[in-house]
Amino acid sequence: MTGKRTLPLALLTLLLLASTATAQAQSTTEIIYVVIVVIAIASILHTYHLTQAKNGLENRLRTLKAILDKQRAEIDENEEKLAIQRAEIAKMIDGKVINEAKKAEQLKKSKKSSIDTLRMEYWDRLGQLEEPSPKKTEIEKLLNEKKEIEGLVEATKSKYVTEVIDKGTFNEIMGGYQKKLIELESRLAKLNEEKPK
Repeated sequence: MTGKRTLPLALLTLLLLASTATAQAQSTTEIIYVVIVVIAIASILHTYHLTQAKNGLENRLRTLKAILDKQRAEIDENEEKLAIQRAEIAKMIDGKVINEAKKAEQLKKSKKSSIDTLRMEYWDRLGQLEEPSPKKTEIEKLLNEKKEIEGLVEATKSKYVTEVIDKGTFNEIMGGYQKKLIELESRLAKLNEEKPK
């Protein structure tokens, strides 16, 4: 700020001195000499002012660059922390999915064995042990397979939402699941059509 105020004051003083010197000069050569000296001093002052402005801008640029580098380092550090947290969350989700799948499998086995036991007891009491029809067991098998794939679809969606898998992998996996679901639904429709009424 003082450099901007100093230059006009110095130039004004220089012009005042030049006009005084010109008035006192007695020949044209002396006037030319005074004008040359005034122009030289004005050029030196102007160059000094530009140098000061350049140095000030360079200092400001260095300061801003240091701030920017510091902020970049903080961003990189935060991104690393975020990646670690995402990995931990993905591990927790995978662990929960695996635990839930194990629980579901155990529950399925226990239900199936208890259902089979009840069925056997019922038919034993009636004295008519009857085997279930092959179509009925195939329909149950296909329905169970469909439910299992639907569970895998939900688990895959969850992994995509939490960014455990990328979009390309997600689309590839979901395409396979959708194809399998369509096949299962087609087979179920055929079996239901053939089902006796």
